[in-house]
Amino acid sequence: MTQRFYLLAASQVTANVGFVLYTMAVTSYIKENTGSTALASMITMTSLLARLLIGLIVPLLADTYKSIHIMRSVQVMQIGMLVGLYVLLTQEFTVTVLTMGFIIVGIISFFNGFFSIFKTSVVRSLVNDSQRMQANSLLSTIDQTFLFAGWSLGGFVLSLTGSTQSLFITAGLLSLSFVCLLFIKEAHTYKQTQKRRAAKLMEGWRFLWIHKRIRALVIMDLIESLFGTIWIGAITLSFVKEVLEKGEAWWGYINGAYYFGSIVGGIIVYRMSSMVKGRLLLFMFLGSLGYAVLTGF
Repeated sequence: MTQRFYLLAASQVTANVGFVLYTMAVTSYIKENTGSTALASMITMTSLLARLLIGLIVPLLADTYKSIHIMRSVQVMQIGMLVGLYVLLTQEFTVTVLTMGFIIVGIISFFNGFFSIFKTSVVRSLVNDSQRMQANSLLSTIDQTFLFAGWSLGGFVLSLTGSTQSLFITAGLLSLSFVCLLFIKEAHTYKQTQKRRAAKLMEGWRFLWIHKRIRALVIMDLIESLFGTIWIGAITLSFVKEVLEKGEAWWGYINGAYYFGSIVGGIIVYRMSSMVKGRLLLFMFLGSLGYAVLTGF
């Protein structure tokens, strides 16, 4: 792996840990000021809906701008939005502040989604075809490991600094991520295609409409993301506050345990890859069923 690849990995780590801390901070702020689990869970709902909108924009940008330039731009925009959010949350809590907060959260999530999508394109330009699977696997492992650390330590940091001050730490992490991106030069060049904008926008949707199996997988992923993110966010915070009567640190420990389980599950699947291969749908069904039963329990 090249030095540029490890700079990309460092940029991803700092960005994702910052996003975790920011999510915890805003969710905790809304829960503290409204006492509503439903409103607190809307943070993750807003983030998910904003990410869905990205699919409409990506085809227009992918053939026009280099991915690394887009990633740098969205990091700057996220930092600006975080500063605005900090100023907003220091004001007296009103319905207007709550509404504006959700709008800014949606914008930040929108830009964060661009970072995740175009990162894959940058990886493709930094490593050889023979190393691509290894590179993606390494990035995924690093990502899950630091998400585990981020959720585990995020609650502790939140309990020490408070919701609004944690946004400063997030802005610092995103700034570090941006600095790492400045040292990455993308080798791949893009050529503007002759397709009309409308055709580009419909390309992905047409693909999903034709391929029923892919469409089913996308719907499954959306459902899991929709309910999984809500569960790991606001509902576990309410459980910690109202049932355990503990602080945000314990919220972080529980969410960290979730990601630790994801890492262990990934290792098990990797070790059992020969058995899983050819039975993917069966294991996906068993995994979803186990997820549902344990969540219900």
